[in-house]
Amino acid sequence: MNLGAIVSNQKRAVLLVIALLSIGGLIALVRIPRALFPQTDFPRIIIVAQNGVAPAQQTLVSVTRPIEEAMSGIPGIARIKSTTARGSAEIDLFFDWKTDIVQTLQIVQARASQLAASLPPGASFERTDRLTFAVFPILGYSITSPKRDPGTLRNLAEVTLRPPLARIDGVASVQVLGGQLREYHVLVDRARLEARGVSLQQVSDAMKNTNVITSPGLINENHQLELALVSGQATSIDDLGAIVVTNVNNVPVRIGDVASVTPGLEPRFTIVTADGRPAVLLNVLRQPTANILSVADGVKAEVARLKSQLPRDVDVKPYYDQSLLVSSSVSSVRDAILIGLILSVAILYGFLRNWGTTLVATLVIPITVLVTFVAMWIVGLSFDLMTLGGVAAAIGLVIDDAIVVVENIYTHMARGESRAEAVHTAISEIAGPIIGSTITPVVVFLPLALLTGITGVFFRSLALTMSVALLTSLFLALTFTPVLAERFIRVGSRDHESEEGPLLTRLINAYEWLLAHALARRRLVLIVIGALAVLTFFIYKGLGSEFLPEFEEHGFILDYVAPPGASLDETDRMLRHVEAMLKETRALYPDSKAEVDCNFVMTGDGRFVEVQATAEKDAFSAEQYAALVALAAQGMQTLFARQRDALERARR
Repeated sequence: MNLGAIVSNQKRAVLLVIALLSIGGLIALVRIPRALFPQTDFPRIIIVAQNGVAPAQQTLVSVTRPIEEAMSGIPGIARIKSTTARGSAEIDLFFDWKTDIVQTLQIVQARASQLAASLPPGASFERTDRLTFAVFPILGYSITSPKRDPGTLRNLAEVTLRPPLARIDGVASVQVLGGQLREYHVLVDRARLEARGVSLQQVSDAMKNTNVITSPGLINENHQLELALVSGQATSIDDLGAIVVTNVNNVPVRIGDVASVTPGLEPRFTIVTADGRPAVLLNVLRQPTANILSVADGVKAEVARLKSQLPRDVDVKPYYDQSLLVSSSVSSVRDAILIGLILSVAILYGFLRNWGTTLVATLVIPITVLVTFVAMWIVGLSFDLMTLGGVAAAIGLVIDDAIVVVENIYTHMARGESRAEAVHTAISEIAGPIIGSTITPVVVFLPLALLTGITGVFFRSLALTMSVALLTSLFLALTFTPVLAERFIRVGSRDHESEEGPLLTRLINAYEWLLAHALARRRLVLIVIGALAVLTFFIYKGLGSEFLPEFEEHGFILDYVAPPGASLDETDRMLRHVEAMLKETRALYPDSKAEVDCNFVMTGDGRFVEVQATAEKDAFSAEQYAALVALAAQGMQTLFARQRDALERARR
C-alpha cells in the first residue's frame, strides 16, 4: 500500500490533525509576543558603581580596580572594559556567546555583594544587569507644569505615577529622571559651633545616630506579646533642630543652637527639560519576554487613568513610543503576507483557469502559516522582523509542492482515471521528487542556525521559521492536498488551450521561441551569461553593507560633549537657543503642520548633552528630518564653540 492509498483511506484522521494544528496556530497567534527584534541575551554584563563626588583618579583606584580584579576570574569571561568618571564607574564584562549569561549574572551579583563591604564609605553598586533589548525603554513620558517646581514634579512621578505603572503585567521597571528630591538643609554657623566647643563631625554623627527607629525589646502582658518601638526620626524642621548634639557643662547643645534648618532640594547634577520647561521623565522598561504591544497598551491605559489624579496644570506627554515602530513593522510584514497570498491565488487561477485546483493549492498557505506559529510558540520565538520576514519569504515556496501535486492529480484525472486512482498514482510518482526538492532549501537554511554571535541569534529565527514552513508544506502536499483534490478537483471536456489557459499558452509559446533561438546561438548565450556574472560581481562590490536597515522612528538624537569645566547652568542656557531653533519648524516648512517636541537631558557637570526631538508620523520628509538634524547640530556647535572660547579666556 503506497502513501496515496494510506492518505485516501485515512481522510478523517488527516482532516482532524490539520484542524487541531490550525486551532493551535490561532491560539499561538494570540499568545506569541510581539517585538522588534528576536529575544537576545548579549554576552555582556554591566556594573555601575557610585562613589559620591570623589575625583576620577580616586574612584579608579578605590572602586574600579577592585571590581575589575574581583570579576577577572569568572568562568567564560573574555574581556573587561571600564569607564571611570567623577563619582561613578561603569564596568563592562564581555563573555563568550556560549556562556549561560543568566547563571553568570548570578555569579557576578554574588561577587559584587561580597565586594560591597570593602568599598570606600559612600561607594555602592547602583545596578548589575545583563544586556538585552529589554534594557532600553519602550515608552517615555515627560511631566511638566507651568506652576510647579521640579521637586513637586519628582514627587508626583515617584508617588502617583510610578507605583501603578510598575505593577502592570510585563513591566520590569519604571525609571524616573530629572527633578529634585525635597530635603532639609542644616546650615552650620561656624561662630556658634566654636563658641560651644562642638565639632562639625559631632553634628553629623548626632543626626545620623538619632534619626532612627529602634526597638528596646518585647512587652509580654495581658496574654499578648508586643514589640516596642522607639522612633527618633525627625519629620519637621523643629524635630531636626531639637536633636541633641552633646552636653556642655550639663547643658544640652541642640542642632538649632549651632545651625539653622531650612527646607530645600537636593543638589542638582542633572537638568531635564521638555518643551522649554523643567521636566521629569518616566521611562518604562519591559521584561525580556514580554509583549511590547500589550505592555504599551496597558501603560497607556493606566497613564490615561492616572491623569485624573494629577493637578490640572500638570501635563503628561509621551516623547518616545517603541510600540509604534513595532506595530508598524508587524503590520507591514502582515500586509506583505496577505498581498502575497492574494497574488498567489490570482496567478494560480490565471494559469490553471480552474477554481477547484486553485482552492486546493491555495489552502496550503494559511494552514502552513498557522502550523509555523505553533512551532514558534513551542520554541519561544516572537513576532519580530526576522520571524515574520521568514514567513513572508516562505509564502512563495510553500505553495510549490501543492501546485505540483494538484497538477499531477489533475493530469491523471484528465486521462480518464477515477479520483482515487489519480490520487494514488500521482502521489506514488512524485513523492520522492517532492521530498528531495523540499529538503534541499531546508538544508540550505540549516547553516544559518549554526552561526554564532548576534548574527546567529537573528538568522537562527529566520532559518527555523522558513524550515518549519517548508517541512509543513511538504507534509500538507503529501497528505492534506490529496484529500482536498479528491473532493474538489473537476475535469471538464475542454480543448488543449482551455486546459492550460490563454496566459499559460502564450508564455509557453514565448518560451519555446526563446529556447529555439538560444540553442541555435549557444556561444552568444554563454557570452551574455559571463558578462552578467562579471557585472553582478562589480555591482556587489559597489553596494554598501550593514547589519540592519535604517528605521524611521520619526525623530533624532544628538549627543554633544561640552568643553571641560562647562557648568550645568551655562550649558542649559545655551541649549535653550537650540530648542527655540528647532521649535520654529513652521517657518522652515510652511506646508508642514507638525511641531517638534524637544527633550533636553544634561547629566554630570554639563559636559554631556543629549537632545531628543520627535514629531508626528509622516510630519516631515526624510530631507526635512535631515535639515532639522543639521540645523540642531550647527546650532549646538556654534553655541559650544562660544562656550569653549569663554572658558579659555577665563583660564587666562
